[in-house]
Amino acid sequence: PANRRYRGPIEIPKKGGGFREAFDAHPPLRQVQTRILDRILRAATLPPYLLGGVKGHNYVENAAWHAGSKVLLGEDIDSFYPSVT
Repeated sequence: PANRRYRGPIEIPKKGGGFREAFDAHPPLRQVQTRILDRILRAATLPPYLLGGVKGHNYVENAAWHAGSKVLLGEDIDSFYPSVT
C-alpha cells in the first residue's frame, strides 16, 4: 500500500504561522520520483497557459492569463487539499 511508501505525517512551518502537514517518501520511492522529475518532467515544454505549480510562476500570473476569458472552469480541489477552503 501507498502508506508504507511514505513517512509522516510531519509538520512544516508556514511563513504566515501555523504548520502544514506533509509526508516524506522513503528513499527507494524518492529515487524513482527524482528520476521521473529529472528525465521526463523537467525536459517537457509546457504550453504558456500552464502556470499553476510551475516554478517561477504564481497564482497572480495564472489569474491574469485567464482574465477576460469567455469560459472559466472552477474545479473543486477541497478533497485533495484539506487546507483549501
